[in-house]
Amino acid sequence: LLKTNGLDVVFVNSFTPSERDFRLEIQKMKAKSPDVIEVLLQSPTLNVFGKQSKESGLNVPMSSLNNFMSAIKEYEGQAFVTEDTGLSSFTEHFESSTGAEQVGCVVNFYDGLNMLVHAYENTELRDGESVPNNEDVVRTLLNIENTDFKSVIDQITIDSEGNIDSPAILKRIINGKPVIVEK
Repeated sequence: LLKTNGLDVVFVNSFTPSERDFRLEIQKMKAKSPDVIEVLLQSPTLNVFGKQSKESGLNVPMSSLNNFMSAIKEYEGQAFVTEDTGLSSFTEHFESSTGAEQVGCVVNFYDGLNMLVHAYENTELRDGESVPNNEDVVRTLLNIENTDFKSVIDQITIDSEGNIDSPAILKRIINGKPVIVEK
């Protein structure tokens, strides 16, 4: 799929979570002259790789999925993709109700639970039932976009297999803070 869209993968490296010396691999990466590096590591490996990349002069745009949040200093100026954190009214409600800062996936869990509640409450009972039939609940869930369900994310879609999609957000770390570049 990447190749058909004009992208060539020039290397794929795997590291163990205990790895702490990336200098040789970074030199090999530099030799391949990549246009961008997708970094899919977890902390602390993510932090060590970022620090050693800077020290080695690896001057290539890097990207990730969510992970740069735990390595802000090491990836200053880099962009990453993350999930939509929901409407500002939800964030304010969540933080004032819990006293906690909203982190990734909170809206997903919140919406997921509320989708189930909504589906059970809005599925008609078959004769003799006191609880909706699971197959009927699934049909209600798959059709949730056509109901009055209110997501805390701007928009969601559900495909015929039940996969829930929501918009991704592109952020860039600028002056030590993740800043939305594009929704």
